[in-house]
Amino acid sequence: MSIQLVTPGTHIDLIGRWRLWVTVSLGLILLSLAAIPLRGIRLGIDFAGGTEMLVRFAPGVAVEEGALRTVLNSCGIPEPNVIRYGEAEAEFLVRFGALSNPNAVA
Repeated sequence: MSIQLVTPGTHIDLIGRWRLWVTVSLGLILLSLAAIPLRGIRLGIDFAGGTEMLVRFAPGVAVEEGALRTVLNSCGIPEPNVIRYGEAEAEFLVRFGALSNPNAVA
């Protein structure tokens, strides 16, 4: 038994309606280009540069986001973005931009 997505004898005239599909495509492209100035381009860590790390503390250790942010600042990491991550209370996702002095943390 074979699976047929399109049954034999089906006639769909896609090429005959090419003007419609070109118009729809151009409309979507223009809509996308118009959205760039409104929302801006938000570059992720892959394109903006920087570091992203997952920090896990031992079970039972109570750590607050603000305290972790303060410790990272004292290590020379400017403006770290600290987000509680996952279900565990001691997991954080930390993102920060490129360091001016790479040996500051080491």
